[in-house]
Amino acid sequence: MQTAGFILTGTDNLLSLFMLDGLHKESPFSNIKVRQAIQYAIDSKTIAESVYFGQYGYTNQWAVTGGPEYNPNVKGYPFDPTKAKQLLAEAGSPADLKPRFSAILNPIP
Repeated sequence: MQTAGFILTGTDNLLSLFMLDGLHKESPFSNIKVRQAIQYAIDSKTIAESVYFGQYGYTNQWAVTGGPEYNPNVKGYPFDPTKAKQLLAEAGSPADLKPRFSAILNPIP
């Protein structure tokens, strides 16, 4: 991932987390429409089902479905590539946007 331009940091546990840098005005992620476009462009349910062979469920929030912190009113973003392209266009971002990501890769021993 480093050769692809990712900045990797981490510790020794199984949490994998990719963060979009929206705090700096020069970052393309400072624009909410770009962040929303990315949400619409990711087919999270299919990823959860296929990468983990059906062993993990999908949630649209940090809380576990059915857990005390879970909010069933949070709608999230459905997979919609057309909406993603529309939002990128509205944001003035090119369709081939290639931003830098920070990745925290933490395998649990």
